[in-house]
Amino acid sequence: MKKNVIIVICCALVIALAITGIVLYNSSSPKRKKKNSNKVEKSLKDKKEKSTEEETTEVIEEETTAREYEVSTAAANMSGEDYKSTITSVPDFATYTTSNAADTLSDDVKATMYFTIMGSGNYNCDYSSCDKVTTGTVEQMDIINLDYSASYNGEAIENANGKDINIGIGSGQLISGLEEALIGLPIGETSEVKVTLPSDYSDANLAGKEATYEVTINYKNKINDQFVKDNQGVIAYFLFNNFFEAEEPASVAELDAILSKDYKTNVIINDLRLKILSETQVDIEEEEFEAFYQKYKDKMNAAAFQMGGEYEDLLKMYNLTEDMVKEECEAQLKEYVLISHIAKQQGIAVTDDEYNLVANVTIDNSRLGYSDLATYEAAVNKQDTVNDILRGKVYEYIASQVQTVPEDQTTTYTE
Repeated sequence: MKKNVIIVICCALVIALAITGIVLYNSSSPKRKKKNSNKVEKSLKDKKEKSTEEETTEVIEEETTAREYEVSTAAANMSGEDYKSTITSVPDFATYTTSNAADTLSDDVKATMYFTIMGSGNYNCDYSSCDKVTTGTVEQMDIINLDYSASYNGEAIENANGKDINIGIGSGQLISGLEEALIGLPIGETSEVKVTLPSDYSDANLAGKEATYEVTINYKNKINDQFVKDNQGVIAYFLFNNFFEAEEPASVAELDAILSKDYKTNVIINDLRLKILSETQVDIEEEEFEAFYQKYKDKMNAAAFQMGGEYEDLLKMYNLTEDMVKEECEAQLKEYVLISHIAKQQGIAVTDDEYNLVANVTIDNSRLGYSDLATYEAAVNKQDTVNDILRGKVYEYIASQVQTVPEDQTTTYTE
């Protein structure tokens, strides 16, 4: 049995990005000799822990054995799955218009993207090759290297010190109040700042008390070509994890080109989502939906298990109901059906190199504990990864069809 539904395009891009194939992993190229980072800075504030421990003192040298990139032999339809659900109507994207503001990536947006890669704490970067800026003052979204120690009434606070710490200003990795106190401090100098310790501070006797922090801002890390080369895997993981892209830039210029195209694609897809929603229709095959729904729930169950809970706990955590899960599941199925339809129609496909790149950088950079390609593909079906990469390629195609025009010539699309 089929039912008519209007397609929902779920644009999962996060900041403002998508596109281009600059340097892809080549199975015939030399194997990787090292991981992207040989240093792990323990977070000064681990927000995922339920304990109230706020600070750490260590910079731990991580001894790792380099893992060579692997080549997948698993089967997958690289131009998208063959669905029983069928497209009945697809709009002509060439008739769409959107503001030509999407054509330009502003310095502010680009700085935010750099910060997400380098300073958010979500990606384990190797900062050793960055340019070291030793002048100026600390600003929001700077990635600084610092030494610090804290005291109360002249007595050193236990475990409240650190040396050679790389931290992003605005990442929320420092205790409340300390990050704000660093803004405006001179780089290359030692300063004292007063910080009121949070109410849930690890030492209850100091909670709410004003501590004195002696802070030396050693330098500010600035991106350069060598940083991009040293962190190619990290950056490729960032691009896929956020924008479904299989890209591996080798210079700042190449990274900027990718980010500019990603930004344009994301702006266009977000702006036109409602129009695509209203003008594309799909017949959803109900048995296919039920199978997709069960697969979706299995993934949520696995996520709940990794967090030490049950499926119902995950629903409560994110304020979800079963109906909301079904709605989201149906939206994702609709999206994949449309993506597969466009990919086959336009001859868009994922290459082996693109899949191998994504799989390997996920193994190296994900915190889910994949040790090799076998464990990754046992946990993540190859077709699912291919579908996500294909999503990015189809988004790029749609964006390339849309006309960008001056703001006063655009069409307003409403719900």
